[in-house]
Amino acid sequence: MLLITGSAIGQKSLSQARKYTRNGFYVEAAEAYRKTLEEHPDDEKVLTEYADVLFYGLQDYAKAHEV
Repeated sequence: MLLITGSAIGQKSLSQARKYTRNGFYVEAAEAYRKTLEEHPDDEKVLTEYADVLFYGLQDYAKAHEV
């Protein structure tokens, strides 16, 4: 998925986040998703992916619930 209103930086961060997630690097993925969300805070797909990384990858249930 490309962010239609997104900048190249946001798209790069999102691509990197997904790559980190696929490879099991959840701390790095969470940081990349956070950077993407700084530019696109209302993107529900990115919010969901970020929450999934927090919940399933990092088992940070409280933070995932906040997202």
